[in-house]
Amino acid sequence: MNYMYLRAGGDDESLRAILNARNGQIVSLKRGSKEFMQGGGRDSEDSLKQLNDMRGWINNSWITMFPIVNSSKDHKILYEGKLYDLSQHGTIRVMTPEISKLSDDALNVLYNYVAGTLLDNSYKHALNNAYPKDLMLPFDCSMKKEYKLSDVFAVKTIIENTSSKSFCYAYGDHPAFVNKGDPEKCFFYSYNDWKMSLKDVKNAGDVVLKTDWIRFFNERGTEGLEVRSDCGMMQLWSPGFNVFAIEPITETLDNNIIHDLSGDGTGSYKLILKPGEKKTYNIEIRLF
Repeated sequence: MNYMYLRAGGDDESLRAILNARNGQIVSLKRGSKEFMQGGGRDSEDSLKQLNDMRGWINNSWITMFPIVNSSKDHKILYEGKLYDLSQHGTIRVMTPEISKLSDDALNVLYNYVAGTLLDNSYKHALNNAYPKDLMLPFDCSMKKEYKLSDVFAVKTIIENTSSKSFCYAYGDHPAFVNKGDPEKCFFYSYNDWKMSLKDVKNAGDVVLKTDWIRFFNERGTEGLEVRSDCGMMQLWSPGFNVFAIEPITETLDNNIIHDLSGDGTGSYKLILKPGEKKTYNIEIRLF
């Protein structure tokens, strides 16, 4: 196993996190002995990976979604009139990052992509041959994720267009959490007294809100977490099994259309990066 460990302080209640350097995923987020993350992104040989960690997301705990959020029709994208294979949530989830540990409580994760590079998606293809075996983008790009622990878990994501061509995109993070209580009695909260049970989120399929924060509490109201972001939207989703995702996203489109990433203003997404441009997004997770 190739794990990297972060800790905010020396006392028993300090915030702690584990990053799997093989896939760049945060696979554990704890305050004291309380685990908040679903551990699907742990290595298969990890003795701490339990059956519950493989329910909902077998190999994922924290996916970064880019340059699409969710799926494009037929797992293809359009760019300047040509089609390219791109699976659900984009390329970051199948890339191997470069990781730099800065201190006991901070590390950086860097993804660099060169246009035309084939990315292995054979695992998803083996589960369902509708998914392409290889993924590819027609432009260069990079993403740097800066993780920092203090009294909150802070994530800064910097997306850069390292290409000579513009492109449009969507971005999001997909952290998966665990719940130990009755899903009918555990609730999500946000602005204007909005409230929804975990059971209702599961039954809805997915829920998208224009908000910069969502809070979750167990049935007793004694344990929970809050996710804040400047992405503009939050997406909630649960496959059941008492696990759920709170996903800060910039935009989401219909899965039944082919997403056009052309950067000339005719593309599907509102956000456009010109050559050399960067865009920064921030997420904070607070544990109760």
